[in-house]
Amino acid sequence: MLAFLRNFLLIFLILTLVSCVAYKPIFDQNKKFIDVGQDVANQDFENCKLQADKYLKQYKAKRIANEASRKALFGSIFGGLMGLVFGNNAKSAISGAVAGGIFGGIYGGVSVASEDNLKPDEIKQRDITRCLNQQGYDIIGWY
Repeated sequence: MLAFLRNFLLIFLILTLVSCVAYKPIFDQNKKFIDVGQDVANQDFENCKLQADKYLKQYKAKRIANEASRKALFGSIFGGLMGLVFGNNAKSAISGAVAGGIFGGIYGGVSVASEDNLKPDEIKQRDITRCLNQQGYDIIGWY
């Protein structure tokens, strides 16, 4: 049990440190960008990002729940099969299904909750790109 808590805290610490990472757009050197400059473009990006965060917040909890459910189901099936194959009895299959479901659910929820930190949130990036396009900017990618 102590080893589990230690590992959990280590993973939590790593996720916390990685959460400082953010993705930003790469602006094309079009007329709008040349006219306003990097500082104004960055401010426009921050404004679009705030708008996207505010709007997409309503969908985030639902996406977390859906992904956690999917991964929990997959984890349960996989864990149950592994328990049955390697444990050769129903008790092992049940234990594997429970453990797989728990870890699958946690992984699924954290993967969506950590979007834009550990991996890009593609929906948010598309919304920000649309917002910046409406202002005359062209986005050629993200870094």
